[in-house]
Amino acid sequence: PASVAGRYRVSGVITSTSGTNTGTLQMTLDYVDSQGTTHTADVIVMQALTGATALYDVDGTVTDTASKEIVFGPKSFTVNNAGTNIVLKMIITGTVAVTIAYLLEKLG
Repeated sequence: PASVAGRYRVSGVITSTSGTNTGTLQMTLDYVDSQGTTHTADVIVMQALTGATALYDVDGTVTDTASKEIVFGPKSFTVNNAGTNIVLKMIITGTVAVTIAYLLEKLG
């Protein structure tokens, strides 16, 4: 959506729909912050939920996503009043079949 000045938060859940995924996932965010700095492809940290073991990916890329649930965020950020779109992107390399449920909130 086009942004209105304020503070925002984005988070979500990615659910694998295939047991044979062979690729990688990454979530990124584009926006213009409250100081007018353009952010392009800011990486959102992800965590793969694999039963008792969790793989926390600091670089925001999750590999071997077969039959797993992955969470990302929450990532908080501010935007200015320029009305620039806030863009959440899922970058897929290889073969990955997933669904995504995300939430973008304006906090103030």
